[in-house]
Amino acid sequence: MPPASEPAKLAAEVARIIDAAQMPNILWGWVALSLIGDMTEFVYIDFVIPDLKICLATRVLAAAGYPLCKDRSCNELKGNRTPNVLGRYRHHFPPEAYYHLPGSRPTLVSLLRKSDILLWLPKYEVGPPLPTTLT
Repeated sequence: MPPASEPAKLAAEVARIIDAAQMPNILWGWVALSLIGDMTEFVYIDFVIPDLKICLATRVLAAAGYPLCKDRSCNELKGNRTPNVLGRYRHHFPPEAYYHLPGSRPTLVSLLRKSDILLWLPKYEVGPPLPTTLT
């Protein structure tokens, strides 16, 4: 597992693990947005997973050494995770499963249900996008 201080590399490693298990996934949230620019400060890595694959994704990441948080009172389960703090990380959609990763910059890897985040998106599969025709 790469150091948690490198969110883009960590996101790529998590995606590789999930891809190897043949599970569709979409990188979502702040780290996905940071790939467009040169912003590396984000420590919240979110993946959207089809609902029926969440349990499998959780087991696959646990088997790869990612420590699943089982604390039901954890602030990550609240939509407003830091009510007394202002900032862009304050509000979020609570994940179905998540992993606190220690390091010089503690990082959070979250698995989100597709039906909670991308309800409008049709079913997607593992692999490159299907070719489309622009007219």
